[in-house]
Amino acid sequence: AGTWTSVAIEMAAGAEFKIRQGLAWDNQVGADNVMKTPEVEPANVVVETAGTYKVQLVLADGAATVTLIPAE
Repeated sequence: AGTWTSVAIEMAAGAEFKIRQGLAWDNQVGADNVMKTPEVEPANVVVETAGTYKVQLVLADGAATVTLIPAE
Protein backbone atom coordinates (compact mmCIF):
# COMPACT_ATOMS: atom_id res chain seq x y z
CA ALA A 1 0.00 0.00 0.00
CA GLY A 2 1.15 3.53 -0.63
CA THR A 3 1.26 6.50 -2.93
CA TRP A 4 3.77 7.20 -5.68
CA THR A 5 3.88 10.48 -7.61
CA SER A 6 6.06 11.07 -10.67
CA VAL A 7 8.04 14.13 -11.59
CA ALA A 8 6.30 16.57 -13.94
CA ILE A 9 5.96 15.12 -17.44
CA GLU A 10 4.89 17.02 -20.56
CA MET A 11 2.20 15.02 -22.37
CA ALA A 12 0.47 15.53 -25.70
CA ALA A 13 -3.27 15.15 -26.16
CA GLY A 14 -3.95 11.57 -27.19
CA ALA A 15 -0.79 10.20 -25.55
CA GLU A 16 -1.29 6.78 -23.97
CA PHE A 17 0.45 4.95 -21.13
CA LYS A 18 0.25 2.24 -18.47
CA ILE A 19 2.09 1.95 -15.18
CA ARG A 20 4.14 -1.19 -14.71
CA GLN A 21 6.21 -2.59 -11.89
CA GLY A 22 9.91 -2.99 -12.57
CA LEU A 23 11.05 -3.78 -16.08
CA ALA A 24 8.39 -6.44 -16.75
CA TRP A 25 4.73 -6.23 -17.70
CA ASP A 26 3.58 -8.84 -15.15
CA ASN A 27 2.18 -6.18 -12.81
CA GLN A 28 0.55 -3.20 -14.51
CA VAL A 29 -2.29 -0.72 -14.08
CA GLY A 30 -4.13 1.02 -16.89
CA ALA A 31 -7.31 2.90 -17.72
CA ASP A 32 -10.26 2.77 -15.33
CA ASN A 33 -7.76 1.71 -12.65
CA VAL A 34 -7.81 -1.88 -13.92
CA MET A 35 -4.96 -4.05 -12.67
CA LYS A 36 -3.58 -6.81 -14.87
CA THR A 37 -4.71 -10.34 -14.09
CA PRO A 38 -4.16 -13.55 -16.06
CA GLU A 39 -7.54 -12.90 -17.73
CA VAL A 40 -7.45 -9.09 -18.09
CA GLU A 41 -5.03 -6.83 -19.94
CA PRO A 42 -5.75 -3.22 -18.87
CA ALA A 43 -6.33 -0.59 -21.53
CA ASN A 44 -3.93 2.33 -21.82
CA VAL A 45 -4.62 5.56 -19.93
CA VAL A 46 -5.30 8.28 -22.54
CA VAL A 47 -4.30 11.90 -21.96
CA GLU A 48 -7.31 14.01 -22.93
CA THR A 49 -5.70 17.49 -22.86
CA ALA A 50 -2.10 18.39 -23.64
CA GLY A 51 -0.18 19.73 -20.67
CA THR A 52 2.37 19.04 -17.98
CA TYR A 53 1.21 16.48 -15.42
CA LYS A 54 2.35 14.39 -12.52
CA VAL A 55 1.16 10.78 -12.59
CA GLN A 56 -0.03 9.54 -9.21
CA LEU A 57 -0.50 5.86 -8.34
CA VAL A 58 -2.26 4.93 -5.11
CA LEU A 59 -2.25 1.30 -3.97
CA ALA A 60 -4.64 0.46 -1.14
CA ASP A 61 -6.68 -2.59 -0.14
CA GLY A 62 -5.76 -4.52 -3.29
CA ALA A 63 -6.92 -1.68 -5.57
CA ALA A 64 -4.96 0.78 -7.68
CA THR A 65 -5.89 4.32 -8.67
CA VAL A 66 -4.08 6.25 -11.42
CA THR A 67 -4.60 10.02 -11.53
CA LEU A 68 -3.14 12.75 -13.74
CA ILE A 69 -2.46 15.87 -11.68
CA PRO A 70 -1.74 19.14 -13.50
CA ALA A 71 1.79 20.27 -12.54
CA GLU A 72 2.13 23.72 -11.04
